[in-house]
Order: sequence, then structure tokens, then C-alpha cells
Amino acid sequence: MTRQGHAWGLTLLALALLGCTTQSEAAAGDPPAHSPAPAAPAGERSKELPPPPPGYGEVHVIVLGVTSPFSTFGLGRRLLEVPGVTRVRFIMEEGRAVLWLAPGAEVSEAELRQAVRNASFTAGRIIWVRSPAPKPDGLHSSPHSG
Repeated sequence: MTRQGHAWGLTLLALALLGCTTQSEAAAGDPPAHSPAPAAPAGERSKELPPPPPGYGEVHVIVLGVTSPFSTFGLGRRLLEVPGVTRVRFIMEEGRAVLWLAPGAEVSEAELRQAVRNASFTAGRIIWVRSPAPKPDGLHSSPHSG
């Protein structure tokens, strides 16, 4: 591979890593998300992030010390390991990880902070935007839920 081709491949890899999703979402053909250009004003949802589906919760985690798109890959993987987290998007300009929680998920702030710590970062503020709806009757909890 030529030097220019190698650089192009690394650029594409970096862009792909900006939006971490579960394997099932990736298989469903979800188009990759791009970070919004301007940072959203405080208290206002970023315009380019779609809202979670009905019943899903949303949490924003401010992560301190993220300086490159490559470092968000490991961070996204660690956050997806938390039971109940189904999707993670990272907004580089804001140092913000946006997490979607499955209906009925019981995720604690301590679990999120530990996941960020496991990725060698420090969690700052955690903003609970929307709690997940309770699980519908008839569904059993997964072996991973508390």
C-alpha cells in the first residue's frame, strides 16, 4: 500500500470510529453519524443527534482529557459494556459521550464512571436527559441486569 493510500485508510478509520454502535445496529445498515460542527448551547440538545426511540433513555457523560478521535473508540467500547447501554455517540468538540439506554435499563452513575475509568479517562458531569421507560410486562430481565 502506498503512503498516500495508508493515510487515506487511517482517515476513513478515524471517521468510522467517531460513531460507536452495537453490532446489531451496524448490521442493520445504520448510516455513520458525524459530530456536529458547532457546539450546542448549554442545556440545548445538539441538532444533529436524533432523539432516542420511544422508551429508550438518554444520558450525556462529559469526559475529561479526550484529545483525539482514536481515543473515543476504546471509550465507546467500554461504555457499551455497561448493561443497558445500547448506543454511544461521541461529540469531540464538547468532550461529550451521548448514551442511549434500553427500556427498563437500570444504569448507575457509578457504573458509567467506572466504564470511563476503565478506558483510562475521567468522567466529569453526568447529565440524565431522559430515563428509560419501564420494561413492558411479559419481558424477563437479561442475565446482565441487576
